[in-house]
Amino acid sequence: MYNKDTMPKVYHYFNVGQLPQTTNSIDGQNPLLLSINKTEYVTKENNPTHSHKYLEFFYIIDGEGEFTTSDTHLPLKKHDILAVNAEVMHVQRSTASDRPLVFYSLLFDNIRINTLKENCIGENDFIYQPFHNENNEFFAYISRLLAEISTKKSGYYLALKGIVLELFVALCRVVNDGNVTPVPRVNPSIKAAKEYIDSHFSETITLGELAKLAYTDKYYLAHQFKKQYNVSPMQYLTAVRMNRAAQLLSRENLSITEIASQVGYDNPIYFSEQFKKHIGTTPSIYRKITANTEAPH
Repeated sequence: MYNKDTMPKVYHYFNVGQLPQTTNSIDGQNPLLLSINKTEYVTKENNPTHSHKYLEFFYIIDGEGEFTTSDTHLPLKKHDILAVNAEVMHVQRSTASDRPLVFYSLLFDNIRINTLKENCIGENDFIYQPFHNENNEFFAYISRLLAEISTKKSGYYLALKGIVLELFVALCRVVNDGNVTPVPRVNPSIKAAKEYIDSHFSETITLGELAKLAYTDKYYLAHQFKKQYNVSPMQYLTAVRMNRAAQLLSRENLSITEIASQVGYDNPIYFSEQFKKHIGTTPSIYRKITANTEAPH
């Protein structure tokens, strides 16, 4: 006969039956790490404005720079983090003449949260959080990822998945807890010109038309646009067209001529020349590389 005073005491905290049943919540996500890179930008480099179909995470490890989207112009420094939603046009560059801007960048796929677009973790274009030193959880996640990749011990791929999940949850908590640091906004008239390009890139657009839209002269517009976005209005127009063309080439079964027309070019030969200049390869080769490819598992 058992004595109740000698029975073990069990303190219940959690069992698998308490797991949430909704697969589109944060708890139901299975983010896939596509790549992790270390990049160095110097001030003389004029980096093009671009977007990705994946969530991109940055950790700044040295130098000074700036990050620009449609309505923000953000200075960057060591230990800042950024998470940029999919399809958000952006550019990052170095501003320090004595040393490059150095950062780790990670691309994540397979993120589908509630009513958000695919590979997005918040309503805003990006989240930003500065830290004063390396004593933060994101630096620890990056360090652990790199350690697993470099040593490749038994079970390292499973370990990588676990670290990726921890990093992803930490990013989501920054958003959900309201800890996102406010960022400065750009001139509304310059933003309006930029948004007009985003919506009407397939049409003929001139600098004069953009200046009228922004209620200013074209010289002021060109100067302020370049200051905010690190490219001229016409360079930005080309960047938008090329990024849209790249999406169509990888996702749609359209001819090069049809794609050229959809992004604002009557001459497919000139379009192909611009595409190769901006993307680094011809439209036909880009399609062969990207079309119908699956993300690595």
